[in-house]
Amino acid sequence: MNIFLARIREIIKTEAELLTAIFAASPPPPHDYKSLQDAVILEERRQEVQKLKELFSNETLTLDQIKEKFKAFAQMRAKANQGTSLSYFAMSTGHCNELYWKIAQTLFETKNLGETLKLLLPKHELLEIDLLPQARMSPASWELTLAPHTTLSSLNEEASEPKVLTRFVEGNDLLFNLEFVTTLGFEQYQTLQCELKVYPALQDQVFQHNAGFKKLFFNLNLVVQQGKTPRDAIRDLIRELARAGTKYTASGFAASSAGLAAVQCREYLDSLPQALRESVLDLQSSGGGKSLGQVFNALAQAECVETASKDLERILQNAASLAILTQHPSLTGKQVDEIRKQYGLKNPLSATGASPTTVLPLALAQVLLSKIQLNSAYDYIDFLLQFPPEEYDLLLKNVSIACIPVLPLGLAAGLNIFNASQIEAFFNAIIRNENKFGGKTKVIQFLFDCLIFSENREKVISRLNFIKEKFSGQALLDGIKKKDLIGSTVLHHAAMFAW
Repeated sequence: MNIFLARIREIIKTEAELLTAIFAASPPPPHDYKSLQDAVILEERRQEVQKLKELFSNETLTLDQIKEKFKAFAQMRAKANQGTSLSYFAMSTGHCNELYWKIAQTLFETKNLGETLKLLLPKHELLEIDLLPQARMSPASWELTLAPHTTLSSLNEEASEPKVLTRFVEGNDLLFNLEFVTTLGFEQYQTLQCELKVYPALQDQVFQHNAGFKKLFFNLNLVVQQGKTPRDAIRDLIRELARAGTKYTASGFAASSAGLAAVQCREYLDSLPQALRESVLDLQSSGGGKSLGQVFNALAQAECVETASKDLERILQNAASLAILTQHPSLTGKQVDEIRKQYGLKNPLSATGASPTTVLPLALAQVLLSKIQLNSAYDYIDFLLQFPPEEYDLLLKNVSIACIPVLPLGLAAGLNIFNASQIEAFFNAIIRNENKFGGKTKVIQFLFDCLIFSENREKVISRLNFIKEKFSGQALLDGIKKKDLIGSTVLHHAAMFAW
């Protein structure tokens, strides 16, 4: 027996025994997004180990045939996971990633990183930079350009474990090693940002790779735009709070990305001219409540991310604040110089990080979501609160729904605890899956129910405009005419907020 095959079979046997013990304990079905992620990881591990067990126990195959089939399995898996939270670049040390890495290196006796990646990834090339030396100028001022693509064979370093990939980003079928761009000068980073525009997926991964590159992206935009508007800064913060909230990551309040985003936004506000800064920090929602300054104080005290996100949304929705929120202040030369000094040889960025995506492989997620049943408005609200809005369509398309009616009135009332991006994503998801929710007429009626339960004028107007944009004809007219238990139509309720 080939010694390498014997070693691989032992590795797979150990994995199979571990999984048998795990599934013997009957893992509970997913109840939120984090538990769905865990279940997807476990299910993929089970499927892949079974597939590999069958391959390496097949005595009728030659060694060359086993190699070819393994390579096909590996690349098929990498393609299915590309851009998801199970990829080599989002979860390099995941069980399946380490298993495939170990088998590839054992079976093919790979000598370096390039040889291993050529086995495990579908067609990819390497993107590198060129720095053109210029006389009597520091390296931080040398001209930066992108080099022609090269093959993965040029990655000749040793790599016994996939954690080496924590310093790489992947996008547009390209790999980019961030170790080569950790000590650039600020102007070189500006050039890099412009050069990467032709590879938008890769550019996004570069500037989301870790806290240092996120801050760099913030500073680049701040200088290029000569001071973003307060509204843009607050929107960026809301986006990061939604991504890093405890409901999504189960890592406790104030996940590092949320904390960094809050600090960066506060630094931006503190850099504004005094009069504008004070006006911005005093802003409130149209119904009163916390001021922007009080929201930041709450974040500093590690209070709930979701609460802060909703407070910020309400402040942005106040039409009376628009003039202040959209002012576009300019940075002073001193402020720009202070930003530039944060980069270069003396202040290297860390290359270690990972793709922040929470997207799950579609096929695996569909299998597990199909086992979930929503029985009440509470079930809806619980799952929607804990799922990223961009995954609402996946959730609603695949879960089974036992509510009567399918869109209960309690859900319409409960949506007031959601922020604007969550509500819009939910509305769009039920419209895209209208047949599952009783057809267009039922969906329109539910949207009008949501409008009736709106808490303030801004929400009424926003939801009414949304319905008008999405629907027309008799179904829309029937929804407008529908009366509630006391005989009022939706227009009666809208009129209550018009004065």
